[in-house]
Amino acid sequence: PSGTAFPLLIFFSNSKTQLLNCLPLPPFTPQHLNAPTMMQYLPIIAAGIAGWMFGAVWYGMFSTQWMKASKLTLDMVNPNDKTPYLVSFLGAVATAAFTDHMYKLAGISTPQDGLVTGLGLGAFVAAPWTINNILYGMRNRALIYIDGGYAVFGCGAIGLVLCLLS
Repeated sequence: PSGTAFPLLIFFSNSKTQLLNCLPLPPFTPQHLNAPTMMQYLPIIAAGIAGWMFGAVWYGMFSTQWMKASKLTLDMVNPNDKTPYLVSFLGAVATAAFTDHMYKLAGISTPQDGLVTGLGLGAFVAAPWTINNILYGMRNRALIYIDGGYAVFGCGAIGLVLCLLS
């Protein structure tokens, strides 16, 4: 039957490498199957911290404008709620992890290339989604510059740190 080719391929394959090379993907080599070491995670974690810390500085500089554009007051904000900080940190680390993956596939390794590519990812991938959310949510257009700027320059910081430490 037509639906059995892939399961049979898995059943009769004698190695992960052989299985992966049969799929319509670029060829895999054994180093793709090795588990990363802790040293490989350090640049990702550091880049995530850099992106997150950049956000703290960025939103610290624009806190008054951001609060006004978001229609928030200090009375509305719960300073004891750590959830936004945790979620934004995990998002920055996830962004750094996938950026690292893309950089390795593309051969991006110099700090200058890391910065420029990070800025490009921010400007042409992250910021447009942010802008769409702001516009469709009928939110204040000042947030385009504040939140969009963070997307661009935060990705730039992540890209720079990845290439400095990798």
